[in-house]
Amino acid sequence: MPASIIVAITDNEGTNTRDYRQESDNFLRFINQEMQPFVAKNFRINGFKTLFGHRDSGKFVLETFIKDPDEFDNYIAANPYFRKGLITKFEDLLDKNKTLNQSLYFSMGTVLDNGSYNVKPTEELAELLKKKAPKSLQWKYQYLPLHGAHSSANVTLYDGLSVTFADYLGLPIYNYQDFVDVNRMEGVKTFFLERAKKYHISDEVDEGTFMGLGFMFMDGCNPIEAVELIVDAIKNNFPESVQLYRVLGRAYLKMEDNEQAFKAYEKMVLKAKQQNHPRLDGFENLLEQVKKKMKDAVVKN
Repeated sequence: MPASIIVAITDNEGTNTRDYRQESDNFLRFINQEMQPFVAKNFRINGFKTLFGHRDSGKFVLETFIKDPDEFDNYIAANPYFRKGLITKFEDLLDKNKTLNQSLYFSMGTVLDNGSYNVKPTEELAELLKKKAPKSLQWKYQYLPLHGAHSSANVTLYDGLSVTFADYLGLPIYNYQDFVDVNRMEGVKTFFLERAKKYHISDEVDEGTFMGLGFMFMDGCNPIEAVELIVDAIKNNFPESVQLYRVLGRAYLKMEDNEQAFKAYEKMVLKAKQQNHPRLDGFENLLEQVKKKMKDAVVKN
């Protein structure tokens, strides 16, 4: 996930009912008009915001989303204190908003610990979102059969952040057909552009992405396409990349083209020597393995 500033607001004794129920509007006003300006004044931020809460404050997270989704970018509610009235409010929100660009992650612990009066409406909300949520809303509901009301907090925060920032981690491409379906490199570049706008980071397609795609193509029996992709990446993006020459050599080996694999590994070792790469020994070993393959092939012939 992106580097983040975590602000934990103290849950003082006796303030739950006041902050999350009776005066929840004042509590949200405190967050927006006091806490957030303080953080912005004292730290470097980009304006991308996540709201997390557990139990009573989890209900506050859901209600904040209902009142004005644009208050935050991500909403994570762990084991929220839930009642059926929230379903009606969510339904009104979804009827009025055909585009919601936020992410919403909510969980619920066991029925034994929370009662069916909490679990059942949470599951009803999940069904409602399945039917009515716009595609622009990234959402997930997680039932936690091994966790009660208290232990669900840490699990939900971890899983919620993992789901929320899935697009930050990398491409939603898992095989060569996915690559074709998103319009090949044009789709990859579009993904990185959107990611850059969302998280205020570079829109360049990084070396690791090309490596991952290359290995993915090979695993899916598309070594020729892997060669085409990596040759282009070396030529136009990373001419000094040791690792891309390693991927290229592996792709040629998949094609049983030992001669081209040897040439790619030669370049890999040369670049590694020039850069004092810490894995030079391993790269030289790969080159020797291909050389031996070529010698063995000559002997057999």
